[in-house]
Amino acid sequence: MCEVLKGSLTEAGIGAVLGVLLSYVVEWYPKWDTLAARVKRLVLLGLCLLIAVAMLLLNWQLCGAALDADTVWQALSAGLAAFAAGQVAHLRKL
Repeated sequence: MCEVLKGSLTEAGIGAVLGVLLSYVVEWYPKWDTLAARVKRLVLLGLCLLIAVAMLLLNWQLCGAALDADTVWQALSAGLAAFAAGQVAHLRKL
């Protein structure tokens, strides 16, 4: 389990978790498609950072990983990278 949590602290891991969450958000909130693009981007940014922090805290709590400035920065930068990769992948639609 610790290897899965550690692997989820990468941009690919955060993107995978975000994909699963969004599949449920779109199903539960049918008006997702009617939201403004800016609102969607802010929600995605918030979710990427939230997932990164949640995975970091789970890794710290369950696996005893270090919780210092370097690991926090690594998690936040992975969340930002996941957000940026998702935006670049869909930039052509704008």
